[in-house]
Amino acid sequence: MELTILLLIRSFREANFNLYCDSLSELMPYFFANNNTNYARWLSIHLRDMVTLEEKHPQVAQEFHNGKFVIHKSNREFSGMAIDQAHEQANAVIKADGGAIGIKEDPSALRRWMVAGPEVSHLVAQYEKASGAQETSQQNSHHEQNQRAQNAFLERVEKLFNVMTDMGNPFQEDSRDLMSLDTKDIAHPSAAKLISTHYEKGKARFEEFMKGLEEKVSIFYEPIKKNRIDFFCQEPVSSEISKEKAIKKDCQLFSKLFISCQNRECDLNEFFRHENHPLPAALSDDGKLHLCQKSQLATILEALVTIPDKEPEADCIIIYGSALVNSLPPRTSKTFEEYSALDVLPTVQLYSIRYKRTDNAFNVYHSFSLKSETRSKRGHGVRRRVTSITKVVKLPTRQ
Repeated sequence: MELTILLLIRSFREANFNLYCDSLSELMPYFFANNNTNYARWLSIHLRDMVTLEEKHPQVAQEFHNGKFVIHKSNREFSGMAIDQAHEQANAVIKADGGAIGIKEDPSALRRWMVAGPEVSHLVAQYEKASGAQETSQQNSHHEQNQRAQNAFLERVEKLFNVMTDMGNPFQEDSRDLMSLDTKDIAHPSAAKLISTHYEKGKARFEEFMKGLEEKVSIFYEPIKKNRIDFFCQEPVSSEISKEKAIKKDCQLFSKLFISCQNRECDLNEFFRHENHPLPAALSDDGKLHLCQKSQLATILEALVTIPDKEPEADCIIIYGSALVNSLPPRTSKTFEEYSALDVLPTVQLYSIRYKRTDNAFNVYHSFSLKSETRSKRGHGVRRRVTSITKVVKLPTRQ
């Protein structure tokens, strides 16, 4: 990809239109492979227009082949630049240090900028040339074609040669492994396989998109599917492997503690009676607690409990407030106060008539409890709802 970008820059510098089209066509698959959907969509249209330019507009194509698709601001060699880059440099001359802010918001100011901007930039260039602020002598050679630039380039080449001599020439490596040039670290085989097929996948997407443009115009507006790529990810480790590693570490820890307890006359029964790991494997994965719903435990509890045929006789009743709130959807109430007065409180009063004592219990989540971590993952909407209702459903004990 780096070589293709350098070829694209060279096509601008040398005003080579054929090289521009060829390098752009080689660069297009990377946009599809790297999920750059905007570049992939619009550059495909631009490339198709440039390729078909000789058939539709032969005069414009001839001017482009003559180098008129770039801007030459001087007579120097290898100094052509893209038109948008030339516009940016012209705008920089007018903006100076203060900048131009808010022009695009005013249509009249934008039109004045578009008409007067190039002329002002041209006048500034003529003034700098006449005043001697810039070098007025015409030179055709590139600005790096001097002894100082060549010496600096030679020093860099010698440094690179010394590094290859010390660490080994990477171009003589026969292995198919994906290896870092400086650290010699070998990447995972999955990453190497992904990189080897990355360009081919993008090329297939690009050819499919161009073929669709020829058959129907509507494909331009259809979404472009993205690739799932991550060159720096490691091979995913399954939960079974991670648990196995944790168990091996626990066995090593327990063996050391067991030996120490024998030498120090500790009670081994008391030692193995308690949990010896801060993150039990049965309740968490790498420190993350398992999430579940209470309804999943209903079938287990129903199998262990025998439900009586009739309601047992009792003098008091304990109402689970969270279950009561979920079983009473709001009917006409619009606020929490109306909901508690019209829906919740009458239901609790009915229970207070039948029983001598009625208790309404709600959950209280302390910051150090296991439930607090679960609630931090699922939000705090239910907690605000429960807290608002608990203040209004407390009833006095009926004598």
